[in-house]
Amino acid sequence: MGCAETRVHNACLAGKCLKILCSLSELTRNDAQKMFGYETAVRAEQIGKATNVRLEKECGELARVLSG
Repeated sequence: MGCAETRVHNACLAGKCLKILCSLSELTRNDAQKMFGYETAVRAEQIGKATNVRLEKECGELARVLSG
């Protein structure tokens, strides 16, 4: 998701996969939060607002999963 500006499709797929993994495993969610996953998801969501609706949706849902 760090390359959301240049590779929107890949960032969208990464966000979707991470959302599924983090919703199923608390350990994965904690690891993602340690690696600045929430901040990256929010940034990708903002990029998605300007460029791609699917990216915005997936990263928004991932940010919600990571926040609580």
